[in-house]
Amino acid sequence: MMDPEFKLGMIFTSAKECKAAVKEYALRKQKKVKLVRNGKLRVKAVCKRGCPWVLYVSKYDGDAFQVKTYNKKHTCSKTYNNRNITSKILAQFMEELRINPNWPVSAMKQRIRKDLKLDVSTSQIYRAKKRAFLMIHGTDANRYSKLWDYCEELRRTNPGFTVVMEAPDHEELREPKPRFLRLYVCLEACKRGLLEGCRPFVGLDGCHIKGTHSGQLLTAIGIDPNHCLFPIAYAIVEIENKDSWEWFIGLGLIPALNELVPESEHRHCVRQESGIYQGSHVHMPLLQFMTENMNRKIYIAQYYKNESYQRAYEPLIQPMNGYKMWPRTGLPQVLPPHNYKLRN
Repeated sequence: MMDPEFKLGMIFTSAKECKAAVKEYALRKQKKVKLVRNGKLRVKAVCKRGCPWVLYVSKYDGDAFQVKTYNKKHTCSKTYNNRNITSKILAQFMEELRINPNWPVSAMKQRIRKDLKLDVSTSQIYRAKKRAFLMIHGTDANRYSKLWDYCEELRRTNPGFTVVMEAPDHEELREPKPRFLRLYVCLEACKRGLLEGCRPFVGLDGCHIKGTHSGQLLTAIGIDPNHCLFPIAYAIVEIENKDSWEWFIGLGLIPALNELVPESEHRHCVRQESGIYQGSHVHMPLLQFMTENMNRKIYIAQYYKNESYQRAYEPLIQPMNGYKMWPRTGLPQVLPPHNYKLRN
């Protein structure tokens, strides 16, 4: 109920609706109203000590509740600190968060003080944003359940692209549904852009995924004629190891490079290698060996021309529809991945 006004004989459909109305009233009027009796048959609310305001509601008919006693007079002053404020109430700013997901906490606190005349803590703001994002985007399980439909929509909007998802059969894992393991995506526009205008260079790297479910993001990138990174393909895998890397590059990247440029060189990142071997007695000799034996040849010529840049970005990535318009594959819904931890 928005801005409720109580009166004798007023009917509520349930005790839950009555308690929600009391909390909304306390926030709107800036009063320290609290529930002192909260049961299945009756609900009683009073203001702070010394204030005569009181509301008594009891069961009326079926699940309905009726106001039996009500004194609307307040002798207390308004307050900016109210215990009735909850993250669920603050989540009413969902539309603002939908438009601006990075809405700063400080700006949100100022907006709440202006609109609701209340002071809230930083932890309340974070909980409210988390609840609002759940209302907007749904839970992790809900999002993972749409992955098959997402892949089908990508195939429909971007013909020629490569997508591979692995979700092991639930019978093997003795689970009610398949569980997500890996996802590989390489858009046709990125393939063509790499071949048409980018420099003959492909870089591979991986990073951790932050969030509820752990994992690794593996990427393959090129360099465009403007010396900027050009995305080629990416994959989400359980952990970064030899098996996941072989799976990633073996789905089409390395076979394609071997066919197009069979004499291409393979190199390692010196900085990454130094991080791996840091603290080891072979650290400095290893770096010296790698730097002395590197072929320092670089690629220039036509790859820095404006025409090459235009060719690289001429293929377009077609937009997708919202998830409500995705085609339905009818395949079993996928469960979120397990959280994997590397062992020492």
